[in-house]
Amino acid sequence: MQLDFHYLPKQEIQWSIAKSPDHLEKTFKQIFPNVKLDPLWIVPTWQKASVDMSGFGEEVTEERDKFTDKFCLWAEQVCRNIIQKGFWADFIDPGSGIPYIGERGSTVYMETDDAVSALGIEVADLGCCKAVCHHDWGFHAFLATLFSNAPKEVIMEVMVPFDAVIDQMQAIERSDEKK
Repeated sequence: MQLDFHYLPKQEIQWSIAKSPDHLEKTFKQIFPNVKLDPLWIVPTWQKASVDMSGFGEEVTEERDKFTDKFCLWAEQVCRNIIQKGFWADFIDPGSGIPYIGERGSTVYMETDDAVSALGIEVADLGCCKAVCHHDWGFHAFLATLFSNAPKEVIMEVMVPFDAVIDQMQAIERSDEKK
C-alpha cells in the first residue's frame, strides 16, 4: 500500500489517511472494543526529529516526550471535531499503546506492529528492538496514529492545523521555565 502524505512544512508534520486492511479487522476490534469499525480509517502522523529515534538516551527520551505531548494535544482536538460530527475517533497513546480516549481493549497497538507494516511503513528489526523508518527522514522521525470510522472526507475536513498546538506547547514550556 502506498500512502499519500500531506505535509505541513512549518510544523514539519506529515499525515496520511488509509483504510484499514481487512486482514487486521480482528486486531483492531481487540484494541477498540465495542466500536463500529466499518470503515476504519488509519491516520498515521510523522514529526521530524533532530535525533535518531531508533536509539536510547536522554536526547531521544526528551524528543519522544515532546512529540508525544504535541501529538496528543493535536489528536485530542481532531478527535473532538470528528466526534462532534457524530462519528467515533480515538488515537493511540504513543507511550502505552492503548486508546487515549475510549475503552481499553485486550491488545495494545505498537507503532512497530504488523498493522504499521501493512500500511507500507518500513519497520526495521534492530535486534534488541524494532523502529519505524520514515521514507525521507529515516530514523529521524516520530510516528503516532489516529483512528476513525468517519468518512474520509470528514476526517480530512477536520484536520487541525498544528500551529495552534505548537503555540500551546510553547506557552506550557514558558510557564515550566518560570517555575
